[in-house]
Amino acid sequence: MIPILTSAALIPEDVEVDGRPTLLDDGSVAKGVDSLPIGDAPAPDLAVRAAREALKRANLHRDSISLAMHCSVFHQGHHRWSPTHYIHEELGLNERCVPVGISMLCSGGAVALQVAARYLAEGGAALITSGERYRGPAWDRWETHPDIGYGDGAAAVVIGSPGGSSEYAISGISQRTDSRLEGIERGDRPFTELPGAWPSGEELSEAREEFYARVGRDMLRESAGTNMAACAEEALADAGFPEIVFAVPPRLGPRLQRVLFGEALRSLSTDWRQLGRNTGHMGAGDSLVAIAQIMEGGLLEPGQSAAVVGGGGGFTWSCVILTRHSI
Repeated sequence: MIPILTSAALIPEDVEVDGRPTLLDDGSVAKGVDSLPIGDAPAPDLAVRAAREALKRANLHRDSISLAMHCSVFHQGHHRWSPTHYIHEELGLNERCVPVGISMLCSGGAVALQVAARYLAEGGAALITSGERYRGPAWDRWETHPDIGYGDGAAAVVIGSPGGSSEYAISGISQRTDSRLEGIERGDRPFTELPGAWPSGEELSEAREEFYARVGRDMLRESAGTNMAACAEEALADAGFPEIVFAVPPRLGPRLQRVLFGEALRSLSTDWRQLGRNTGHMGAGDSLVAIAQIMEGGLLEPGQSAAVVGGGGGFTWSCVILTRHSI
């Protein structure tokens, strides 16, 4: 049992609407979003705002934080630079608080939760943040992926030592990785000598086609089914097999949700809560934002549990069982 001491999601109020929504055969919108939030500050500053709000809500002193982890996918404002240390300084965390950066695409937030819980075996608290701010032409929030719209925003989650008590807790968590799929966003492109522009949506589409030409199209679907089902079963077992009142899928378009997560979601719950209609996919913080929104919105009654399912290129899948206790 991993107590969640506090959380906060920061979703910018300014939004952008896609003027050319793509419809699937069943009439649903391919990306599964109505609008996407547009950030008004660099991604690390969005993370700092979310962290300050989270700490304020629980009246936690910054000196209680012994580990600070920051997760991201896209550009954090500078090259050759550690945004985690910047967040550490902006929050005034002490010199014994260890800063750690997580850079493993959209599974970063869920991975950070599990790593932090293991780190805290001897006590203390861990602050986990995420921050994304997508900008074209380097990253076109509408065109980079045919089934995903990318939204700006940040999240912060503070967890305590395993076994501690709190109103909300991670009662089960599991991850599975299949690194045979790491080339799905790389294709046959050679490695470069220097940093440069991110590949366009068209180039990424070509990379996926090159990857499928080498290994076939079934590997991703089969691996997703096997690994996501295992994640769900392991997380449920870790939690003591509670009844799951609803499951939150990643903020992807309906087609991609079905392919990568459908079987596992059906095994967890018949109620899929779509929390991303007005946020889109939130990068490394997708699972963190979901946890914060469940807590902020009071979506669980005391004694109830929900499953937050996630995944990211590389490829790593995750399942977090969030439980609300009676206080």
